[in-house]
Amino acid sequence: MNIYFGRPITGCSADEVVTYYKQVGAHYGSLGAKIFQPMVGKGKLRNEKQFKSNGYTTSPCSTNHAILQRDLWMVEQSDVVFIDLSNTKAVSIGCCMELAVAHWLRKYTIVVMPEEDNPHNHAFVLEAADAIFRNREEAFTYLDKLIESQSGKVVL
Repeated sequence: MNIYFGRPITGCSADEVVTYYKQVGAHYGSLGAKIFQPMVGKGKLRNEKQFKSNGYTTSPCSTNHAILQRDLWMVEQSDVVFIDLSNTKAVSIGCCMELAVAHWLRKYTIVVMPEEDNPHNHAFVLEAADAIFRNREEAFTYLDKLIESQSGKVVL
């Protein structure tokens, strides 16, 4: 199973974002999933105190165009798109784009949106998501079961 993991990046520290992707990558990689995540090729940004939404020019992998094309290519390669909108204070345009493209391409989409007042609580997000979880752990447990079910097991 190919899984794309997305989460808000703008305004977050490099350490916070990289730690998240290392954790999900290690866990789901150990289950046999092929993992896609948007930090590929962004090593030069690892010292960022706070990621910005555009304007990186120091690396060909971090230009506006490269980020858009790579992330949407990864969504296209995925079977499942997992968008984690936990603890967000502002709308993540990147996550919304990834979710919209995944929906358009008929990818299975899982969204984590715990807070009722989450800025992503919008008709487009609610309708583009195939499964919305109010708890990150429940969403991860469900994704574990999806992977396990590919082995032919009946997983409830």
